[in-house]
Amino acid sequence: MTSQTTRTTLLAILTLLLPAALLIYVRQSALSETLWTLPLFHFYIVTFTSFVALIAAIFIGVGVLEQKLTFRNYTLTLAFGGMAAFFVLHGLATPGILLPGPNQAVVWSATLSLFCGAFFFAASIMPLPQRWQEKVLQHGTNLRRLLIVLYLLYALIAFFYPQPLASISAAGGGNLPRLIASISIALYAFSAWRYWQSYLAEQRALHSHLALAAALLAEAQISMTWYAPWQINWWLYHFLMLTGYSLAVFSIAREYESVR
Repeated sequence: MTSQTTRTTLLAILTLLLPAALLIYVRQSALSETLWTLPLFHFYIVTFTSFVALIAAIFIGVGVLEQKLTFRNYTLTLAFGGMAAFFVLHGLATPGILLPGPNQAVVWSATLSLFCGAFFFAASIMPLPQRWQEKVLQHGTNLRRLLIVLYLLYALIAFFYPQPLASISAAGGGNLPRLIASISIALYAFSAWRYWQSYLAEQRALHSHLALAAALLAEAQISMTWYAPWQINWWLYHFLMLTGYSLAVFSIAREYESVR
């Protein structure tokens, strides 16, 4: 292991330990009962930041795919575009602003945001047969269109006809979002491990950044799912998501600019 690899490894471990230690500390202290109920702040900050992140993902994704259309680039574009798109809805569904009180849209949009990211993140590094990858790229445009239609259909249901989401939640005893969250955590952990192994083999800084981003998003999923809304640890997941997302997207953009 080179000195650069050692420094990168230590920095990654430290970066992951800090939020984990904060989560544990807050949970064990009196701060765990403190609520920061700031719906208007949440509405504006989350909606605006997510919208900017979505625009950035679209522009960067288009540039990367025009330069080099690969299965990995394609799925990473879907991961970060989808994550930001669903999180825009999470911000818009802030309780008491556009929708009254606690609602299904705010819960499911956050859950689907991280799940969408986890699914395509894992797909980007999964050792799939070459013919499968070529098939996906062959139908890439139609797949994007289908995903956009499904997204718009979800938005319509979540904001105007939320009863189906409530029924789905009730059918699972309220545990379905946690089940989906657990799958997301497993997918992010898989992605982090695979990208880190790729970094060790190829020494590409981008892969170390993607590995760290995946690990941060797994921590965000834990913070979001297992802490009550408005608690300090619940607020932390927004910061972890922003950090992981920004690290990945801007690392991809930096590599894209360096090879133009």
